[in-house]
Parts: sequence; C-alpha cells; structure tokens
Amino acid sequence: MTKTYRVTARRWEHGWELQVDGVGVTQCRPLADAERMALDYLATELGGEAADYAVDIRHDLGGVEVEAAAVRQRMVEAQAAVDTAADDMRRVVRQLRGDGLSVRDTATILKVSPGRVSQLANDHPKSRKAVPRVGAPRQVA
Repeated sequence: MTKTYRVTARRWEHGWELQVDGVGVTQCRPLADAERMALDYLATELGGEAADYAVDIRHDLGGVEVEAAAVRQRMVEAQAAVDTAADDMRRVVRQLRGDGLSVRDTATILKVSPGRVSQLANDHPKSRKAVPRVGAPRQVA
C-alpha cells in the first residue's frame, strides 16, 4: 500500500512553496505542477520512483480554500440534482408519450421544445448532457 503524503501549497512571489509533511519543502511555479514536483521531491529525498508515492495537495490561501471547497461541493450536489431531474424528465416524457400525447403536447406541458421531447423519449445521448460535469472533491482521511 502506498503512503500518501500531505502537501501544503502556499503562494509566494515566485510561485508555490510545497511543504511535504515530515519530509521537507520544494517549490513549483504554476500550481498545476505541484503534484509532479512533490512526487519527484519525495523520490529524490526518500529514494525510489515518483510512482512509488502518493500526495494529497492542500492549498493554504488564508481561508479562501475552505470557501472554494464548499463551492465545489455545492456544484457536485447541484450536478447530482440535475442528473436526477433529467432522469425524472425522461421518465415523465416516456409516460406522457406512452399515454398517447403528441410530441408537441408533451413539449407544451413540460415547457421544452418538441426536439427536446424527442431526445428525451429516445434517450438520446444529448438528453444526458445538461451542464458540464464537475469532478467530485478528493476525500483524504
């Protein structure tokens, strides 16, 4: 089992300082490089290959990181609600169409276009694409 090292990323004038708990400090310019740099640092300091290690990057932004995590969580929850509503909409469309309502009448009832009713009734891939997906936040104990 690979040990996961907590890495705290703090902004400084030349990029990001990466404090690797129990090991030391390294740095990177763009935050996007933090994981790779921390893994390389661990391999250099402790031996082995970067792939032998795992890191959990935490951002220290003076409290804004907490708000960012909360917003991200709300986006994940909102996406789940949209997915559930879309499934419910497909079910209702199939029920109304199965009861003999026309595409146009079904569209009027649901306040969507007739084309959207056709997509939903046929479970077209576009009927599942309501908004861009948001990745779930990583959970580390």
